[in-house]
Amino acid sequence: MPDTPRILVDGDALTLQQIKKRTKALEGRKREGKLGVSGRGKLNRLKQAGRKLKGQKTNSSISAMGVASDGYGLARVSTGAKFEDSNMAKYGDSDMKKQMHDKAALEAAFYGAGQKPGIEIWRAEDIRHGKFGVNRWPTSKGFFYNGDSYITLETQKQGSKLVYDIFYWCGSKTSMDEAGVVAYKTVELDDLLDGLPVQHRETEGSETKRFKALFGGRLMIKEGGIDSGFTHVKLGGKMGVRPSQLFLVKGRIARDQFIFIELPLDARYINDDDVFVLSYGLGGRDPNYIQYNGSRSSGQERMLGEQLISLGRASPGNGMSRRRVVDGGDDATFFGKLQGGYADKGQCSFGLGGDSALYRRLQQLKFCNIWQLKKNALRDFNLDFADTPLVHVGPFDRSKLRSDGIFIIGVIPHALAIWFGKDVTRAAFGPTMVLVEKWMRSMKIGAMSGVRIIEGDAKSEAELMQMFGGR
Repeated sequence: MPDTPRILVDGDALTLQQIKKRTKALEGRKREGKLGVSGRGKLNRLKQAGRKLKGQKTNSSISAMGVASDGYGLARVSTGAKFEDSNMAKYGDSDMKKQMHDKAALEAAFYGAGQKPGIEIWRAEDIRHGKFGVNRWPTSKGFFYNGDSYITLETQKQGSKLVYDIFYWCGSKTSMDEAGVVAYKTVELDDLLDGLPVQHRETEGSETKRFKALFGGRLMIKEGGIDSGFTHVKLGGKMGVRPSQLFLVKGRIARDQFIFIELPLDARYINDDDVFVLSYGLGGRDPNYIQYNGSRSSGQERMLGEQLISLGRASPGNGMSRRRVVDGGDDATFFGKLQGGYADKGQCSFGLGGDSALYRRLQQLKFCNIWQLKKNALRDFNLDFADTPLVHVGPFDRSKLRSDGIFIIGVIPHALAIWFGKDVTRAAFGPTMVLVEKWMRSMKIGAMSGVRIIEGDAKSEAELMQMFGGR
């Protein structure tokens, strides 16, 4: 029996029936007004692929016929096909890099980018009646609008070579769609420059010294933004009932010397020195926060706990959530939601010490959270809280990262890195950065800056070591 004809769409080898099913689902979301920029792009690609597949005269499969999903919605060889015959056999070699480069070169706004030392800037815009992209920004003086998102390319000459850093900056009032466009287009610009740049995420009010230095240490940010046709959608409630979360609050408000660390739902991490915030039922009918104040916690830490809860309650759907404060002791509700209960309290200590020693100890330990971006999120481009499980808390440990995975490493609210294993194909980079934007907003940490790290890339690996060290 001849094979069913298939065609590659965003890395998936799809039959005509599968294309029709996915197109129908996206059309439904479009009618409901829930389809963003990336979703509309995917819908257009599915329609084009469907038309091509209908025109096929042969019953044999096209492109790489034994291709199936690698779990990230990208192509890999399945049973019945030889890897050397597939379109993925040469992924990462010069031919594939050229294909990625040539695809990125189709963006007219990037023409001439990175050809000489200097600063170049682009803004996310509705460039043609609902077709979203970027246009060159006419100034390189650090002038931005808080309702827009921008890409900044720094080109420097080192010896006989040009080296690059790409920064995408999101204003405090930018939409999710605009942030998604610059996240995706940053990857395209990276492909145009043959994967040489290091990518940085910057946000209004939390810009790094490195970014500010591009403009002499000064930024001019004005109220407003382009009337671009972007849909300004606030996240919250759409992701369903959130799983319970436990955060450690430690430090002092002064000079931003504080951290919020997500912890496993385990009573062993609870102690008398710190403040802990437990959330449960958020996004549902009975949302609750419990703030547990250790008997030796400071007044500033208790205020930080209140701030963390206020951030959560500001999210749509959580405004009616209840907040209860527990000052030490055995609270049945609080410990009832933690593994081990009150009997296990305090058995696990990070040894961070008092407030005065906090930063010194954090620098020594490179203390962080590591979350994994699970594969199904990129397959259907529908982010759920279960798609970003917490896999590590404590001193940075490189053994928690896998070469076939994508991970988010962070110390809230100070540092964030998006880590791509060397076996993750570049086609996943753009969609991943868009999903990370969604995740950060859902976690109420959208104001944090961040950097993209690629395993094995010397320059970005150096950034990782500087941020977290590790073993």
